Amino acid sequence: GVSLLVMSWAMSSPAFSGPDEGEHYLRALSIANGQLLGPRVPYRNAAETSSQVAFAAHDTRGVRVPAVMSPPGFQCLSGHRDRAACVEATATGDYYPLPYLLPAVAIRAAGSASTGLWLARIASVLPCALMLVLAVLLLWDQSALSVIGLSASLTPMVFFTASVVNPSGLEICASLSLAAASLRIARENGASPRWVWVVLAGSGATVLLSFQAGPAFAIFDLLLGFGLLGWSRARQLCVSNRYRSIAAGSVLLVAAFAWLVYSQSSGIAHAQFGVSPVVQSLKAAIAQMHVVLYEAIGVFGALSVALPAAVRLPWLLVVLSLVIGAGMLATARERVVLAATICVAFAFPVLANAWIYRHSGFALQARQVMPVLLLVPLLAGEIVYRNRRRLRMRSVLTAEVGGLGLLAALEFAAWVVNAHDATGAQGTAMADQHPVWNPPLGWTLWTLMAAAGAASIFVAALVRPRPVTESLAVAPRLQG
Repeated sequence: GVSLLVMSWAMSSPAFSGPDEGEHYLRALSIANGQLLGPRVPYRNAAETSSQVAFAAHDTRGVRVPAVMSPPGFQCLSGHRDRAACVEATATGDYYPLPYLLPAVAIRAAGSASTGLWLARIASVLPCALMLVLAVLLLWDQSALSVIGLSASLTPMVFFTASVVNPSGLEICASLSLAAASLRIARENGASPRWVWVVLAGSGATVLLSFQAGPAFAIFDLLLGFGLLGWSRARQLCVSNRYRSIAAGSVLLVAAFAWLVYSQSSGIAHAQFGVSPVVQSLKAAIAQMHVVLYEAIGVFGALSVALPAAVRLPWLLVVLSLVIGAGMLATARERVVLAATICVAFAFPVLANAWIYRHSGFALQARQVMPVLLLVPLLAGEIVYRNRRRLRMRSVLTAEVGGLGLLAALEFAAWVVNAHDATGAQGTAMADQHPVWNPPLGWTLWTLMAAAGAASIFVAALVRPRPVTESLAVAPRLQG
């Protein structure tokens, strides 16, 4: 279901319609040309403020672009295009290369910008889908209740961001995989198989090397499991899994060192930190949080296609229900970890926006902080699952069938909203009734794929390979 949804999202948005997708396409093309960092070139945008131009100029690099591979809306720095190729500027020219490696390989096989973009999207989707599937495998334990938190974390914005060329999609998906591995190890008291530790190391390194805030997100993900275990239990776990914990820790340390070296050598680490004026900056950042939360559920296209309240509010209701249920069922330790996670999830975007990002002149976007926001429903669902023996059977079935069924329906509804905007068919019954733009292979295939993906998630709540009563006594319960 997850794989079908993310692929249908990738093919349902018009080419170069994602946030700054043309800029990210040029970054991948630069790597395809064999340039980790292109030459510094001037950044020009008459529509932006002086602060925005100054901030973007730090990251702007030149890319040699063949005429047939030039994305729409970009011009040669010389003012005219040669017959073969010319140098164009991208404001993402020094971004961390990891998310662009597979798209770069795909672009080398393309003969036009349109083909290059579709191949790059597919190449971007593959590692994102892998991370999401790993997250499902890590938390799935014979009942849909074991992944109810993960399902609530997989907002339509997660699928959209993972479906277009950009580094945020891989960062978000890898963060969910890392958090799931951390929760799985805590759930099993260190008795997890070797592949779980491999996923923890691999997804952790991916989070670290995807974007600038990667180390913070990796720490938050790891602290979920650490918090549920407690210091003494976590230390015992590391001792009993000495070689696995040393190997995973070594991989994460090497990735953190690589992140630091690239940050300093590329020039991407140029963000300004300033707290003054404290009160005004915090008030402005807090006032913007409702927009960030709104986007975290789903705002598509170039942040121009908003979800209706009929989709957004039920999703918020599911998350709120999980948080309230977790608070009621949790042990003392779990309640503290949940409260701390909620505080961090709201404080991190506010402080980052008030003291760092506001100096760039740009507004904070949800995709830049979603790895920490999504930890709230993920942890709440895990706590409900860990305390499932305190629930009545009817409550378990309601959460599984009703919760996953509603989320699956909202996933498909969000996909339809995006498809209708792409075709200009808002208000019609089907997106292909008034086609303005058609994706590769037509709308029918991708509509069926999106419907099949949503249906698969719902079916997961219905299929029971063994009695529910048997699956309700799997994981050990932590003492408060």
